[in-house]
Amino acid sequence: MKNNTFVRILSLVLLFCYAIFVFWQISYRGLFEYVGIDYKLRYSTAKIVREFGFNSIYDYDLQTYFQKPIFDEYSKKTPDSMDYWTIPLPYLPIYTILFLPYSLLPPHVGFSVWVILTFFISIVYIYSFLKRMNFVEYYEVGFILLLSLPFFLNILFGQVNLWLMISIGEFYISFKNNKYFKSGLWLTGLLLKPQTLILFVPWLLITKKWSVIKGFFIGTLAVLSMSYLFIGSNGVIDLLNVFFEWPVLASDSGMNFLSMNQRLQIIFPTYLTVIILGFFTFITLLALFKLWALNDKKGHLINLDLILVGTMAATFSVSPHSNIHMAILLIPLLIVLLARNIVPKWVAYVWIFLPSGVFLIFSIFSVGMAHAITGRAQLGVNLFLLLFAINSIIKMGYKSVGKIL
Repeated sequence: MKNNTFVRILSLVLLFCYAIFVFWQISYRGLFEYVGIDYKLRYSTAKIVREFGFNSIYDYDLQTYFQKPIFDEYSKKTPDSMDYWTIPLPYLPIYTILFLPYSLLPPHVGFSVWVILTFFISIVYIYSFLKRMNFVEYYEVGFILLLSLPFFLNILFGQVNLWLMISIGEFYISFKNNKYFKSGLWLTGLLLKPQTLILFVPWLLITKKWSVIKGFFIGTLAVLSMSYLFIGSNGVIDLLNVFFEWPVLASDSGMNFLSMNQRLQIIFPTYLTVIILGFFTFITLLALFKLWALNDKKGHLINLDLILVGTMAATFSVSPHSNIHMAILLIPLLIVLLARNIVPKWVAYVWIFLPSGVFLIFSIFSVGMAHAITGRAQLGVNLFLLLFAINSIIKMGYKSVGKIL
């Protein structure tokens, strides 16, 4: 009981600190320079669709034309401000349909609505997930997970990762209910940010989950076909150019190994930096393959929950682009691990409070530095989850069997 009281108090303190941080940033730097920076892209994309059509959404000059006035009107120039830069659109056009209603509102009003809806839908979905999994008694832990830094940054920036969280949650429920084709269809939702699939798809192939793959293939075909109808061949080329020329691919604020590139190159020559990052990536993949190989004597996967958490944690670490806010995909999976007593509560509390505390403390000195340091903290926590998953399965008494590749 005392532990629960302490966690509740800590949660309230964290919520209060978040509120102070948001008020401070908006008062000091305004909107759409830092707070709401990603929503600016949603708004400009919707305006382009309404005025020029879907086939123009990847036009960098048009994005600049709509984003720059928003930046100029709502942001405040300070010594800590970032210089203006146009954010290119990295999403398939079918997903941009959701942005359209917000373009009917002024940017600051639309952003407020976006934040409120994101928060409300998240609460409703987590409750729905808990109820359908018969975990309703774990509602408190489920909602405390919404205080994690990844979720907070989704709200702060106006990000779209809620859709990814819902997709992975529905994938899990369908998979557990033996509705494999349906689970594959839900996995298609991760195409919003396809880098989240770089290890999921190989795992499905290795484990021969053909019904899931069939659902995923048909869903992917449908999404890509509809997207092609929206933008045509030229639009596809423009989208591929966005992917290959993405300006923050090696950002130092991510939770992946590549985000350490800039810092390491200050200390080491380029070739040695590549070797170091390659080594970390290799070890992480080796650990993940070990997790995949831990089967029972019949060769069946013995704990889907741990495998999914480990796979997602490894994905965030080795992905070429992996921002902290993407880690909300882990929230439904962590709820499952907690409710089934596979992990102790302190593991979830470390995931919630450690990165958040690091971020808020270092943001007192520099928000940019806070993001960089917190990226390393979130990377460390994710790698801990991968190792914890491996160790947990080993403790269950299972041995690695056969070859997995």
